[in-house]
Amino acid sequence: MKLSSQQLETLSDAFPGRKEGNHKRIRVGRFYDINVAIERSKTYKDMPVKQVIDTVQDATGYTGQFHRKKPKQEPVPMSEAELVSLFL
Repeated sequence: MKLSSQQLETLSDAFPGRKEGNHKRIRVGRFYDINVAIERSKTYKDMPVKQVIDTVQDATGYTGQFHRKKPKQEPVPMSEAELVSLFL
């Protein structure tokens, strides 16, 4: 297939290759990359996917949904001796 000079110019601008003097090269590897991207988009476009609403609670509080039980009575501060005995 023969390309017109305008088509060749468009291709060489879109897919530039190494230039050697007056010769313009087209980087044909990009055609393969584009073909792979098109096939990948078709694959995911035709795949039946349902939206799932996840209601998982994060027990560690990373998302800010930290739930913990309240103590039955207010905590009492420890003395230094009690703190040391706790570690010993």
